[in-house]
Amino acid sequence: MSLLDPSLKNFLQGVDQFTPAGLSGLLHYAKLTNQLGERLARGEIDPTDLKTILDSTSDLEASSVPWDVDPQAFMQGVWDNVLGAGKVTVPAVPKLRGKTRTAMLRFNMKLFYLPAIAVEEYPAGFVKTDFTSADFKVELCQRFPLPGRWVAVEMIKLRGRMRGEVDSVLFEVEKVNTIWGREGGWDHLQSWGLFVKVANALGLPGKALRVPTLEEWNLLGNLFCWINRDRAEDDVLEFGNDLEWVQNSYGDDRHVVVSGKPDNLGLVAQRKSNGHGKGPSFRFLAVL
Repeated sequence: MSLLDPSLKNFLQGVDQFTPAGLSGLLHYAKLTNQLGERLARGEIDPTDLKTILDSTSDLEASSVPWDVDPQAFMQGVWDNVLGAGKVTVPAVPKLRGKTRTAMLRFNMKLFYLPAIAVEEYPAGFVKTDFTSADFKVELCQRFPLPGRWVAVEMIKLRGRMRGEVDSVLFEVEKVNTIWGREGGWDHLQSWGLFVKVANALGLPGKALRVPTLEEWNLLGNLFCWINRDRAEDDVLEFGNDLEWVQNSYGDDRHVVVSGKPDNLGLVAQRKSNGHGKGPSFRFLAVL
């Protein structure tokens, strides 16, 4: 198409009428929208009829919007359903570099908005962390508030990360398939330098990448279950079955671990920070 083509000129003149979500959806479904544009240009579809169809579906739930097309609309619909309409206002997704979006796809990371809510605001069906174990003293556990931020969370099944199976993230940044044979303690995981390397691969600052906090993982795990059940997102929200490190320290020389099993979201325990051998697994979380 020539830059002098009248249709291109019309597009450029009207580009300011597109919202970011609208332009994203247009490009995401380019083959379909191109066919629609051709039929509109040939007069085979009346624009008035098309507007009537769109207006008649405007009351659909926001969360029926495909997640990857408009994460903000999707998450707004989710939180409206989980907590009630108007309880949470989901902000726009922070602007991400092309390198970051591409790497997020390779590393199977999904965008979530985690509102700064208290655990007392959770709906009745959400499983809260169980601090009643005799081996866990809640007063020794470092606590964090929920961030009220967008995060990108790794969606892989975690069985393999400490079990010798192929790991695409580690292969790209470390040129190794697994961390089989590495020491599994929290201290070793932090000294390895892996998080900075993965952050660089994502095009993010080194401090942006870490494991989830206990509080984030409890909310995320419940959210995974809710979305899998109520939104049929059968290809995105995968659990592991290992214990996972979280960001919270426990006393002077231990760290908190949680269960990656969807049927055991309340479990919380602690392990020595400088432990050796096959330790708990972990997942990446980027604060955006």
